[in-house]
Amino acid sequence: MPVAMNQFSPEERFIGAFVSESANGKSAGAASFPKPYLQIDFDGRFDGVWGAFKENGGYLEEGNDKVFFERFYPSEGIDKFIIWLRENKIKAANRQFPYKTVELASMTKLVAAIKQQGLEKMGGHEIVGEVTLPGPKDYKLEINSINMIYEDLIALKCNIIFSVHIIQKWGKPKPIYDSRGNILNQYAPNEVIGEKLLLRDEVAEGFKSGFSNIFRFEREVINGKMFYFVEFANTDFAKNAFGIPPGKFDITGKPFHKFYIDLIEKKKAGVDLTTLQYRFKNTSILGG
Repeated sequence: MPVAMNQFSPEERFIGAFVSESANGKSAGAASFPKPYLQIDFDGRFDGVWGAFKENGGYLEEGNDKVFFERFYPSEGIDKFIIWLRENKIKAANRQFPYKTVELASMTKLVAAIKQQGLEKMGGHEIVGEVTLPGPKDYKLEINSINMIYEDLIALKCNIIFSVHIIQKWGKPKPIYDSRGNILNQYAPNEVIGEKLLLRDEVAEGFKSGFSNIFRFEREVINGKMFYFVEFANTDFAKNAFGIPPGKFDITGKPFHKFYIDLIEKKKAGVDLTTLQYRFKNTSILGG
């Protein structure tokens, strides 16, 4: 049955991606969403979530019996996780799935598990000594597996957050011309020209197109203290469906879910959100 727009609320359900370099607050942000929270842990690094809760010296409330993780190892392939998904799709269909938020951490290691599946169970690979080399069919396996896993996760009917690592993107610098139109830096070495998702390029582009909300997290030491920031829009891949403008927001010590929902409410109320970005505020970060 169609649902009227005035019945939609961003608090109702979130499906999106959190991207950053390692240890920049993605999973702590995911763990601030409604509980019970489950991390599907392919990275083997649940410690970031563990350390974010007050009982372990962090700042988040509601830990202990409301925060869970289940570990999957990329070296074992993807079958174990697919079986888990199928079992829990049935639970969700019968309203027996116990979690309100699921984080997949991370897409990079999930793809590693898919690749391992292909190397072990799909023939036609070139073998060099004890090393099996990936081939063209592995790309098809990645795409089909990711699409299937995405659809199965959506069927869990809860908040779904995909955690993705990013790295620097290298390429040729922008050309510099002389007065005659000749390129002066034609043979200049590659330099950092942006950021990219730590996935195969074709997979990364397809992944980005599947979300309305991709948030970029980062950390920075300022005056000897660690600060955490989030971008809801930028020129690389961060984007959002709520009109939050480009620029960094300080989320240090703040439960991200509440911060994000409050920001949407301020936007609806007509607040200029650029005035809330840290670089425009006279805060302790800027020495004010």
